Amino acid sequence: MIQKERVAEATPISYDSTKVATFQQSHKSLQDKLTEDLLKNHQKAKDRKVLPIDGLRDDVQEIIEHLSLSTKSCRNFVAASVLTTIGATAGTGMKVKDGGWTNYGQLYTMLYGSPSDSKTPAIKPVIAPLEYMESQYLEEYKDELARYKELSKDKNTDAGATPICHQLLVQNTTPEAIIDVLDKNRRGLLIVADEAYNFFRSVDKYNNGGDFTGAMTECWSNSSLFINRKGEEIRKVIREPFLAFLGGIQEGNLRKIFPKYDGTGFIERWSFCLPNQKPSERVPPDPSVYTRWQLLVRNVREMPPTTLYFSNDATDFLTNYEKEIDEEVQRLSDEGNERMGSYVSKANYMVRRYAAIAHLLGHNPQPTTIPLCEVEYARRLVTFFEEGTKKVYEDLFGKEEGISDAQIIRILEARHNITQRQKQGALADIMEKTQQAVSKNLKK
Repeated sequence: MIQKERVAEATPISYDSTKVATFQQSHKSLQDKLTEDLLKNHQKAKDRKVLPIDGLRDDVQEIIEHLSLSTKSCRNFVAASVLTTIGATAGTGMKVKDGGWTNYGQLYTMLYGSPSDSKTPAIKPVIAPLEYMESQYLEEYKDELARYKELSKDKNTDAGATPICHQLLVQNTTPEAIIDVLDKNRRGLLIVADEAYNFFRSVDKYNNGGDFTGAMTECWSNSSLFINRKGEEIRKVIREPFLAFLGGIQEGNLRKIFPKYDGTGFIERWSFCLPNQKPSERVPPDPSVYTRWQLLVRNVREMPPTTLYFSNDATDFLTNYEKEIDEEVQRLSDEGNERMGSYVSKANYMVRRYAAIAHLLGHNPQPTTIPLCEVEYARRLVTFFEEGTKKVYEDLFGKEEGISDAQIIRILEARHNITQRQKQGALADIMEKTQQAVSKNLKK
């Protein structure tokens, strides 16, 4: 006969009601905090702007989408990397002219976000074709150098000029070396620094960073560089230098780098790309898509020197857009937001640069004419990066606070009746504003 196993009776557990209440309260606080964070993150995801890619060819859109999905990187970062890489790959081989303007497709693009926003995975596959071309350039240089050295042994043989190692991509090097490479590669260079904080720390060691960031500021405008070095009798002159930059940086690290350059014109030349929502799942990489991207980059690099012009309706659009920019810059100046006004003033350059890059990646069958649709798309790109840059400036320097010039004008008008033209002119002189700006704010 099977004996049933006796189960020991559980000893009653006594609870401290005070501790229970404390635990329940802590648990509720934790739940509330998690809910609050979840709602904030959800709202943040909703607020994130999406970099438009609909102005590009269908095959280019497919490449961007696949690179984003196969690396589980946000599409904004991939698209910004593609635009910057194509502009740099073309280099001085592609310029756009209209009236007195001459522009190349060079961009200083910074991917800005937290460590979890996958900046490096977005950059790596985009620049992979450039890294492959760099390895080919190096092998060619080694062969040419070996042949040159062999010919140089015979004094009766003209070995020709010393071979130059062609470069397009610069990574993990010093600022001084970049200038030397730029001097030998007049078609242009792309600096890639997926951790831009480390790059700028290196820059700071180079004469406090001022010389190189000053050179970068000049390069952005294609202004000639005049390099004087100790021990060199002849200074280097690099005319119309082309230098582009693609990097990523974390929010906290940017605050350690950029504020020191405030007021130099350096930071206003950067376009900041903020992340959008990352893909929820990663898809397997499709080798055919990566091959198509590699061929596209190579075709851009091998295209003959090209000068682009705007169609008549595109030129009219740009003329009106310039007026809008001037009005926006004046508005920001009246509000005391000089820094953002300085950035917006560069939109005349940026819209032309983005239009040229969009033309290389667009649908236009006319090889040298940029149509209106590509300029309109370029303007949307300018707006996207402008919104991102405004957010970054707020993170770096805080929102513009205090009484704006516009508010000062209205206060003085209320107290001292400055509506008379003569008084408006005197106030404009004192505030270093135009009389039109004073009059405009009085009407508000």
